[in-house]
Amino acid sequence: MSPQRMQHRKNPKIVAALNPIDPAKPSTKAWTARCTPQEVTPVARQRSLSRQAQDIILDTNVVLDWLVFEHASGLAVGRAITEGEVRWIVSPPMQEELVDVFGRLLTLPTLMRWSAQHAPAMAGMCAWAHAVPEPGLLPFSERLRCTDPDDQCFIDLAIARRTPSLLTRDHALRRLARRARPLGVAVLTPEAWAQTQTA
Repeated sequence: MSPQRMQHRKNPKIVAALNPIDPAKPSTKAWTARCTPQEVTPVARQRSLSRQAQDIILDTNVVLDWLVFEHASGLAVGRAITEGEVRWIVSPPMQEELVDVFGRLLTLPTLMRWSAQHAPAMAGMCAWAHAVPEPGLLPFSERLRCTDPDDQCFIDLAIARRTPSLLTRDHALRRLARRARPLGVAVLTPEAWAQTQTA
C-alpha cells in the first residue's frame, strides 16, 4: 500500500501502519489458517450473514480505527457489524493487506506499543470479515479508476456487488463518490455513514 494513502489523516500511527516495510505479503491461506472455528461462530455474526443485513466494505484505515486504535467512529462501525446490522465483506487482496498491516504491530518500532492489539485484531477479522471472491473485470461503463492502485480493489468490489456503503477516509476513493453513486455505492467517511444510520 502506498504511503500517500493516509497522508491526509496526518496521523503518524496510521501512516506508519500503512507504509510498506516488506514487499512480500502473506497469502490468503495465512489469514484462513489463523481463523479457528471458535473464532467464527458468534450468534451476532450469524445474524450479520442473514439476507436482511446489508453488505459494507471497510477500507484498511477504518478497520484499524475499529480493531486496533479503538477510535470512536471505528467502534461505531464495529458495533453495527457485531450486532448484525451490516455484513462486512472482504476480497482476498483485502484479507492479505489486513494480515500484513496487523503484522506490523509486532515488528515496526513505532507501532509496537499496540502489539497487544495484534491477537484481538486478528480474531476480530476472523470472526466478522465475510470472505467473498475477487470480482472479475467490470463492464467498461462501470470501471472507476482509483488514482491509488492499492485502493482499486475496494471500489471494484463495491461496484461489482453493488455494495451500499464503502467506508473510507482516503481521498483517492472519496473522489470517486459522485461517479459511484449512480452505480448503487455510497463512498462515505465513517462519520458520514453514522449520520445516515441515525437519520
